[in-house]
Amino acid sequence: MYRKVEYNIVCNCCGKSFVAHDKRKIYCSHKCRDVAYKRSKGQDSRLKPRKEKCIICGKEFETFNAAQKTCSPECSKENKRRRDNRRHHHTAEEYKQILKKQVQQRAEVKIIEKRWYEAIHSIERECKVCGSLFYCVDTESRVTCSHECSISYAKSKKKYYKEKRLNQDNLIDKDISLETLFERDKGICYLCGELCDWSDHEWKNGNHYTGNNYPSIEHVVPLALGGKHQWENVRLAHFKCNVAKGVTTSTYTKEMAIEDARRYAREINTNKKKTAQYTIDGNLIKIWASTAQIKRELGLNDKHIQNVCRKAKTGNAYGFHWEYVV
Repeated sequence: MYRKVEYNIVCNCCGKSFVAHDKRKIYCSHKCRDVAYKRSKGQDSRLKPRKEKCIICGKEFETFNAAQKTCSPECSKENKRRRDNRRHHHTAEEYKQILKKQVQQRAEVKIIEKRWYEAIHSIERECKVCGSLFYCVDTESRVTCSHECSISYAKSKKKYYKEKRLNQDNLIDKDISLETLFERDKGICYLCGELCDWSDHEWKNGNHYTGNNYPSIEHVVPLALGGKHQWENVRLAHFKCNVAKGVTTSTYTKEMAIEDARRYAREINTNKKKTAQYTIDGNLIKIWASTAQIKRELGLNDKHIQNVCRKAKTGNAYGFHWEYVV
């Protein structure tokens, strides 16, 4: 039969000896265990209280806890606040001001470093929009002198690609702008011989509206007829004269009247296509000179009619049958 081993142990609290089956026990009872725990926390009622001096208000107080340094909760909060201030050395407002000064100093250092780098590596260049000279760091990507010129250059480049002016077969002069052309032609319209007016325009709701006398870039040989966007093929013209000339060659001169020029442009315009209008049953209603005439007189969308005639050769739209007349 198994027999348990007995151990003689001395209690760490009261000093009495007792018998136990577990040699790891150090207290003879639960009371001794609780007394030892209170002693470790300085709360044993059998111990004599210690006299301490409050580090905040200076009053003397009695306590069983050797770690207590204050006499009341109010003094404890004040001690914590002072300890936090000693840790940070500054109040919240002073700390914000210090951070603000540090940010300003870093920004000034960056500006000085940038100026120093530009002074060593900068080169002189000519703006591709306004033609003025400016200094920049040696990089091939920057070709304009200011933010406004950059926006103008980006818009013109986007326009060239959108209108297919720039391709492998049609190299253009990228430095063409309305300002430089105005200076070259001295502000004179080559079609009517009168001066152009820069102030003949206005802005409404963020949109730019030009008047009849506002200058514009006019191509002697239109782009639609194979003309090049080059200095040899561009002239300065009034907005109204440019519209009147249309997609024609330079046969329009200042001796011709505006209405005659418009009539002449409509007659020789190669983009016009006669369009026949039929009923759904196939009965001919009318042959129109162009889809633009259909839009003016009937109020229908000319682009939709063009798509119907172009893609499907013949098709239906707006309750009618449309097709190009060859």
